[in-house]
Amino acid sequence: MKQIKTLCIPRIKQDYTKKFIRNTVNKCKFGEIQSIVERPLRNEKNYKKVIIRLMIDKYSKNGMYLLYNTDNGTPLKIVYNDFEYWRLISVDW
Repeated sequence: MKQIKTLCIPRIKQDYTKKFIRNTVNKCKFGEIQSIVERPLRNEKNYKKVIIRLMIDKYSKNGMYLLYNTDNGTPLKIVYNDFEYWRLISVDW
């Protein structure tokens, strides 16, 4: 069974493309990405926020991990470079 979850990376550099974000999140194997939406930050011109809709497989190990942590309000960290990471938080109500 699959569940749709909306996640947000609240602050990310403008330099990163949707393709790079998609590839990085796909490597985590949470589930299938349905959409990625980018929005500029008001006060910081060099940064944006990213909204990601995922169809999560509840029975996969990584999918269960994502659901458990986001349902408890714990942000996930996705390491995309040796020492750089994105915070991934749930925006579902």
